[in-house]
Formats: sequence, C-alpha cells, structure tokens
Amino acid sequence: MPQLTNDQVQLVREVLTPDFSALDTEDSIDDSEFEKVKGKAKRDLAQVNRLLKQETRQSSSAVTRAVEAMPNQWLLWLMDGAIPYLNHGLLTLTRRNDRFLRIIKACKQVLSLDATMTPDRLASLFGVGKAEIYHCAVEQAPNNNLEILKIEDLGRLGMQRGADQDRRVEAVVNHYRSVDPTTKVIDFKKFSQDGAWWRDSRGSNDFKDCNTLVLVGTPSRNVEAVRAEYLALGNNPDRFQAYYDALIKTDILQAIGRIRALCRRNEQLRIVILSDFPIVVPGMKVVRSGDITPEALPKAEHTIVKCAEATKSLIDQGLKPPRPP
Repeated sequence: MPQLTNDQVQLVREVLTPDFSALDTEDSIDDSEFEKVKGKAKRDLAQVNRLLKQETRQSSSAVTRAVEAMPNQWLLWLMDGAIPYLNHGLLTLTRRNDRFLRIIKACKQVLSLDATMTPDRLASLFGVGKAEIYHCAVEQAPNNNLEILKIEDLGRLGMQRGADQDRRVEAVVNHYRSVDPTTKVIDFKKFSQDGAWWRDSRGSNDFKDCNTLVLVGTPSRNVEAVRAEYLALGNNPDRFQAYYDALIKTDILQAIGRIRALCRRNEQLRIVILSDFPIVVPGMKVVRSGDITPEALPKAEHTIVKCAEATKSLIDQGLKPPRPP
C-alpha cells in the first residue's frame, strides 16, 4: 500500500477542482454585442439570441445530474494538513485530532497507565515536550517461574505464509498441546485459534489460566497507516523505522504479559515466540524448531529424519534396508 507522492497529491487536487461549466445552462450572445448595433440589426440580433438560448438550454434534471457528478469539495479541505495514502485502492487521509490535544492541554494533570508506553511516544501523542512527562515504572523481580523460548528459523510469519511454514507452525503447536493441554495460541486473526494479535494480545486476561502461551508471527501493523499517523503528529520521517520497530516490540511484550506470570509465582509457565523479529527479553532462549519436535524441521531435513527413522525401524526388526539402485 504505497504512500502518495507530492505529485500524486497535486494530481488529486487537480482532479477534485470543480468544473462549473456544467452549470452554464444555456448559451447566449454577450450584452456588449448589443451595444454595437442599432435598429433592425439589434432586433435581428435579439432574435438570434432567443433561438440560441432555446437550442442550448438544458433541462433541470440534466443540471441536477451534472451537479451530482461533481467531486466532493469537502475532500479538498480534508487534504489540507492531512497525510494521504492508498489502502486497498481507497484514498485514506490521516489528520491530527486537534480537539483531543485541546482537551489534554486544558487538563491540569493527565495520568496515562500503559505498561509499554514510552515517554517519547506519549509526548508525540499529547503534543507536549518530553520534559513535561514524569515516567514512573515498577521495578520487577526476575520471573524465575517463566521460561521464554524464541524460535527464529520459521521466518517472520506474517499474513502471507508458505505451505511448509504452516506445516511447521502446526507441528510446534501440536507438540505443546500434547505435553500441556492448557496451551493457548495467539496468531493473526486470519489464522487465530485461541486469540488474535491486538484484539486479545493487549489488556486481556483470557490466558491467565494457561501454562503455555504460543505467540505466532510478528505483529506488524499496517505500515502505511502507522506512517501516516506518525507524520500527522509532526514526527521526524527519518526516525520512522525505529518508531515502527518499537511498536512491534511493545506488542510482543504486551502479549507475553497475557500469561500473568507475576501473579502466578508458584506456577511454572512457558512463553513460545515464533518469529525472527530481533527482540531481547530477559531470560529468553533462542532455539530451532527442530529442537522442539522433529516434525517442525524444514522439508528437506524432515525427509532425511523420516528416512533415518524408517531405516532404524527395519534394522530393529532384523530386516536389511534396501540399497539404492
């Protein structure tokens, strides 16, 4: 979904500039022409003018249709100060909510409760300087009851996935369901089984009773929508990638918090992250999918393992494995 260039924005403005010629309901001779003639010539000119009007006059229904076909002129107003981008063929405009900012600035104090909100982002949202924000966080003891595993060899696991990726993800999930019946999975809504990114991965207690929570995929928001919001808030375009990556990190941290490990100190819990997004969490261990279960190995490696297992089975039965021709 590409962002519109300045030339494209100008083209949209030109297309939306109204053509009022459709409201000229009839043609006629200019009044100045009548000042140049007198007598019979003037009467003849008046007759020609009447015939011209009769011939070119449009019906009221034709005029109505022409007006309805004109572009919506309010869109020109919306585009002033807005950040435009194309979203599945639709023009989407993002503007800063000035009313929200007025409400914030009218308050003596504003309390924002968010476990992963950074002072930089909050300053941008509230339209204030970072120095005006007092950031207070709770110092947490290590989560010795929480094991965090990160499987990176399955790739980013976005909305578009290959058949082999689907097979390997399913193998990992089935493995944990077999060893822990309380296992729950958060994935994109398109693939979700127990919960979906953003809908259930923030501010939810739906997973507080499971002992294993599998987080599938990299929670990447619509990049152009995020960019439009970022620019509409007056942020530096050169720092957008860092801002976007920070959003992904906060979404992953929020999802990890759904298991409520701090409230379950006497239980052994496990988080399994399936993504190659670079994130570091205290106590996290990076493993390969094959370390979890051989069924999750890449296709070629999986075939080799199956062949080796079949060969061993034949040998254990006292049979000689067939030799290749």
